[in-house]
Amino acid sequence: MAETDINIEEEQQQKAPRVRGRLGGFFIDILKWIAIAVGAIIFIVAVVVVTLLIFNSRDMLVTSPIPLVSQIEDSIPEELDWYMEIGELRGSTADNPRKTFIIVPVLGYEPGKDIVLQELIRRRPQIKERIRIYLSSHTADELQGAENTIKVKNELREQINRMMRNKIREVVFDTYQILDF
Repeated sequence: MAETDINIEEEQQQKAPRVRGRLGGFFIDILKWIAIAVGAIIFIVAVVVVTLLIFNSRDMLVTSPIPLVSQIEDSIPEELDWYMEIGELRGSTADNPRKTFIIVPVLGYEPGKDIVLQELIRRRPQIKERIRIYLSSHTADELQGAENTIKVKNELREQINRMMRNKIREVVFDTYQILDF
């Protein structure tokens, strides 16, 4: 009977590792799948966060102190005197293939300030050149649309005022066209 006891013990020892191996393998498989699921969730969250950061940074670049179209429509415009003698300006945009712009800018200044008018008359060639260079350095997409047109007006006003001692208040366009030829 001692031999049978020894044989039984040997068989139990041989079976025990198999059972433990099967259970251990089962747990390892479960842990692998859990790790894969956690990794996938982390990857998806990372992609979403990066995407949101990219879109938010673009929005921050686009957002500026330029008033929205709806804000402009609600406000009563300031009464100004207007310098209309700049005339029609033509040129090409920075696009490839280039597009043609045709504009007639009009500059507004404080009423009764003849000193501003005199400076505008003297600086007319410089102002025309500054406007042409500005528009030629931008693409049609950057120049078209209501929001972009407001941005163009504000930036042109700032550039013109940098060269003048007496400041203008507003830039408007009598004609503002971007054409494909």
